[in-house]
Amino acid sequence: MSETDGVTQLLAAGRRMARQHPEWWSLVCSAGAWAYLLSGPWASGVAHHAQHKTGSSLGENPWQAFGGAWLAWLVMVLAMMVPLVGDPLRKTAARSLWRRRHRAIGGFLAGYLAVWAFFGVVVVWTLAAVPDRLSIRPAASLTIALGFAALWELTAVKRRALVSCHRTRPIAPVGWRADRDCLRYGWSIGCGCVLSCGGLMIACGAGGHHALIMVGAGGISAVERFGPRFDSRTLAAAIGGIAVVYAIAAA
Repeated sequence: MSETDGVTQLLAAGRRMARQHPEWWSLVCSAGAWAYLLSGPWASGVAHHAQHKTGSSLGENPWQAFGGAWLAWLVMVLAMMVPLVGDPLRKTAARSLWRRRHRAIGGFLAGYLAVWAFFGVVVVWTLAAVPDRLSIRPAASLTIALGFAALWELTAVKRRALVSCHRTRPIAPVGWRADRDCLRYGWSIGCGCVLSCGGLMIACGAGGHHALIMVGAGGISAVERFGPRFDSRTLAAAIGGIAVVYAIAAA
């Protein structure tokens, strides 16, 4: 086989993969977000200490401080949450006309990320202002957030939300109704994901987007979503284990 034939076959395989997985570009965006988070100050924990100062900076320049923290939250959501909705993204494309598949995926993502964006407004402001006003140290903030996430794993609301992440919705074939249905589908899945994974994402925010916390939380979320059924107490214990590992690494 010549080199040209090999390149041709590789390109053909890539085209087949793109047809079978039209959501590929959303995963590329997610990978880019991971690369940014893992290569910047977030990876070393510098952002953890910078975030602790955000509470005091809110009084001086609140919108600038809040905007930077909120954008960091959205990048984290793009990195961690989008890979978890690959199946709904494929269903959205499959239920849309072929020529509209990427537009449908974009509409789903717009609705999905909008939920996380609204949730992030509350989380970012709370993590910036409350610890500062109550003189809570960053390590204590993370411990509290991880404790909340561990307890949340044991609730019935969490279990119902996890099931709702696999729901489906009908999508109109064309017109504004198709765009509306894609947005609504993304919004409904986003609501379930916020209720299911919100506790872990709050802990990631409290940890200043530290790589160790994000990788651990992302692994637990992926196992919950795609792996065999785990006892909620086991997952709650795993979240507690992340807190211990982080404490050792930060010592």
